[in-house]
Amino acid sequence: MRIPALFIVPFLAWLVLTSPRKTRPRPTPGMIPPAVSEISASDVQPFGCPSKIPITMNQAIVAGKTYDGKGNNVPELSCNGKSKLWYKDTKYDAGSWSVLFGSVIVNPGCTLILVTPWDSQRLTGPKTNPNPKPDISPGINGIGFRGTIFTCGGIPCVWTLIWTCKQSYPSCEPDDKWQIITKLDNSANISAQFTYEKTVGTTWSQSMTESRSVSTTVSASISAAFWGVTATMGISGTTGYDWKTTDTKTKSESQSFKVSVEVPPKSTFTIEAVVGFCGGSTIHTQMFRILDSDNVILRTYQRGITSYDLTK
Repeated sequence: MRIPALFIVPFLAWLVLTSPRKTRPRPTPGMIPPAVSEISASDVQPFGCPSKIPITMNQAIVAGKTYDGKGNNVPELSCNGKSKLWYKDTKYDAGSWSVLFGSVIVNPGCTLILVTPWDSQRLTGPKTNPNPKPDISPGINGIGFRGTIFTCGGIPCVWTLIWTCKQSYPSCEPDDKWQIITKLDNSANISAQFTYEKTVGTTWSQSMTESRSVSTTVSASISAAFWGVTATMGISGTTGYDWKTTDTKTKSESQSFKVSVEVPPKSTFTIEAVVGFCGGSTIHTQMFRILDSDNVILRTYQRGITSYDLTK
């Protein structure tokens, strides 16, 4: 028996309306939807532009970073696709090709110069541009072009990038020695108190001073790199100082203080301290020693003290 089509359509409509439906429970406060609760920590991927990128890497200055994915005016939705770190004093000419420029980060103290045959543009850090805008337009009187950013398949792109930075990576050869601070000569028949000046801390070279002045972040990174260089001396064969454990006072700016010494009668002593050198920077450590008139080492102090007695 065939059922006329006239009755089939109303029947199907009635079947849909009367069939029981699966309803999603209404969420309550504190309830975690099953789909979210099943996501593991390894599934969660970072998104958006990072708040910062490395200042140094591979013993070089990192100038900035570019992303080849499409950007967005919202930073949290930008910095997509493959990324590339660019180092100080890098010039890249894409030639007949181009560099995708979906998002860009320029580090503090650094400058990115975008160049085309007809124009140039400077981006000075610290700067994050999550969505660079193409700016190519006809030149004056319609002759040639203006601008440095054009479009490649819907994504901004550039031709030539030049990266420069004020800061420099420490590239010195560290060394140290015992340096005479003073000589104490008591020719009297009674003990006497002497006072001398001791310096502890680091006097930075001009290059390090300029690099550390760029910003707090750059200063911390450059300083860490510097102390990494000096640490390669390990325990010095010349002085015995352990450069792997340099204390915070030695790493700080140089400061001088008075030291008082009680010197026995009819005696002469020489005070020497461990001083390190790296490039134009001078490192005055706390470690010092005392020698008698025959250059015999009497005492060695690892940490600075402001007074001591040689009569005992």
